[in-house]
Amino acid sequence: MDMDSPALLLLLMSAVTWSVMARSPHQYHFVSEEKSWTDAQALCREQFTDLATVESEQDVGRLLQLAGDHGHSGEVWIGLYQDVQSWTWSLNQAAFYGEGEMGYSNWGHDQPDNYRDADDPECCIEMKDEGKGYMWNDIPCKFNRHFICYDGNSDSLILSNGTLSWEDAQRYCRTHHTDLASVRNESEQQQVSAILRASTWIGLYRDCLLFRWSDQSGSPFRNWSSSSPSPWGNCAAVDVTRGGDWYDRSCDLLKPFVCYDVPKVTHMQTMRVELKTDSQKDMSDPAVQAAILQQIEKRLREKGLPAGAKLKWREQEDGQIFSKKTEKKGMKKRSKRRSDEL
Repeated sequence: MDMDSPALLLLLMSAVTWSVMARSPHQYHFVSEEKSWTDAQALCREQFTDLATVESEQDVGRLLQLAGDHGHSGEVWIGLYQDVQSWTWSLNQAAFYGEGEMGYSNWGHDQPDNYRDADDPECCIEMKDEGKGYMWNDIPCKFNRHFICYDGNSDSLILSNGTLSWEDAQRYCRTHHTDLASVRNESEQQQVSAILRASTWIGLYRDCLLFRWSDQSGSPFRNWSSSSPSPWGNCAAVDVTRGGDWYDRSCDLLKPFVCYDVPKVTHMQTMRVELKTDSQKDMSDPAVQAAILQQIEKRLREKGLPAGAKLKWREQEDGQIFSKKTEKKGMKKRSKRRSDEL
């Protein structure tokens, strides 16, 4: 500010308040109404944040305490689940695929059905003749099938003579060629179908032991029982009576469940400031007040004010922002704190 032009200066005193929104640990909510995992997820997302994410032993203890407080014994749903649609190609190099090609599919009737027998989930894909051409079908990876490799050096497809399990076929293709073949579009679907003579492995699969959280958080914490995860369920439940061990269950089962939300906590701090300006400025003008506040905020940012903090003027008892004291130019200046030392 130009301090030399006016003969009369105003010493302005006011206070600035800033607030920072912080997040406290997850707050759990027990819902006694029994629902399937999918319906429980929908209710949690509607009324809270999501089905419970459990990130530590301390969270397990809090969840058990909550269930006990509601008199519940047995299992409750939490937000961990297996995404049965998480299909991916064995040759998983993004540059190999054009736009939309990693998502191309040619499923047979009612496929993938993710059927689980007594021992094995269906996590690998064969191309199977269904009378109207070769379609995609999910089956257990342990089955022996012919397989088709892709060779990147010759940009060609190689059909096997013998049969192997999916994992052994993948190992063979990676050793002798590039990988199991990907089918990226309708043209390649027809190209592959033209050389097949029986049910044949392609490179599509999913990790049948990979579980993720409903809120898509990356927490790696798990508390599985010694028998889990198993081939029999895609959704995780906590057994309250067994120390909080987790079990994978069929998502269609009806169980109570635990939701969570994240309460927002506002931390507020007030700072008193002294400013010097010329007497010609209308300090009751909101535009002037906003400009000064912007300058203060810039200084505070440079000195470490959190990015999420919001500043505002605090009104005094008379409804004014500033109180003022006048002093004539040339008078002995009294000691004061400089605003740029805040």
